[in-house]
Amino acid sequence: MNQIHQSTIPPGMLMRIIEGKQTLISNYGKLLHLLSNRQDVEMISRIHMNEAEHLKMLIALYVKLFCDQPTLSGVGDSQIYSYFSGIKDIITSELNMSVSYSSIIFSDSDADVRHVFAQVLTDDIRHTTRLNFMYTQSIEMRMAQLIQE
Repeated sequence: MNQIHQSTIPPGMLMRIIEGKQTLISNYGKLLHLLSNRQDVEMISRIHMNEAEHLKMLIALYVKLFCDQPTLSGVGDSQIYSYFSGIKDIITSELNMSVSYSSIIFSDSDADVRHVFAQVLTDDIRHTTRLNFMYTQSIEMRMAQLIQE
């Protein structure tokens, strides 16, 4: 039996979210190449894979809601050239996207939409928490090095 979806999310908004996820996945991939600490590599690799799962979920949601495959554009060139700027940019992106997810969760009446965005939001909060921890650890290590010099 086909369920009628009562979502109020516009296709363009969901496309922007999908494109944002594509960019995040690319940025996590670029950040991976800047890491040397095995624990950081493992953590970012897990987040990178988790973001790829989010992208699949969002694409499936788009297909379910709009009965059409989204047209995925190429990912633009990101400005991740260093570890510190990369983590800061990714944290900012994750937090900005979380605002959209929260808005959708609280305003959309479709249970499937709310479920997908609640899962993505929960994971992204966990991601930003881990990234903030990594960032703080790196700053502390860098400060200790500077004090010793």
